Amino acid sequence: MTQQTINLGTVANDGAGDPLRTAFNKINNNFTELYSGLPALSVSATPPLNPAQGQQWWDTQDGNSYIYYNNNWVPSTATVSLQSNNVRAAVGNTITINFATDGVVTTTMSSNISVTFVNYVPGIQVRLILTTTSTSYSALLGVPAAQASNGATSISASVVPSTLILEYICTGTSSSSVYVKV
Repeated sequence: MTQQTINLGTVANDGAGDPLRTAFNKINNNFTELYSGLPALSVSATPPLNPAQGQQWWDTQDGNSYIYYNNNWVPSTATVSLQSNNVRAAVGNTITINFATDGVVTTTMSSNISVTFVNYVPGIQVRLILTTTSTSYSALLGVPAAQASNGATSISASVVPSTLILEYICTGTSSSSVYVKV
């Protein structure tokens, strides 16, 4: 339905506008369309189980909001919304992050994965969102331990199901200039 605009007439009380019943009917129809089109919003420390495409979740632990897209929770925070690059799903256990084209990369972990990089563009941030149903898988971050913000080269899930979010930040033109925030 297109927006229904209330006819106000040309001047006040000229009798050319919509009668009250017609005007309020248009208002109700506009609000009904707005409210029926909003996706569900969940507020909790863990992602909702069995989410629908487009569902929103606000994580009370990290304060970020996420949208369920392409079978993964994609952050809708400022760093991603400012990112002009693509959201894509990765396949396999070797993930190549392309700083020239990637904004968010999503994947479901079914085994250990390793991360590599191409097309270094200083200043670009790429988020890797990993969904797993096991605590035994690890993601090799693809950066030296000294450059990882948590001082480690791998991260693993502590509870299942889990969504792990890694943010890679490129500051130069080689793998030694890639940093990660966990």
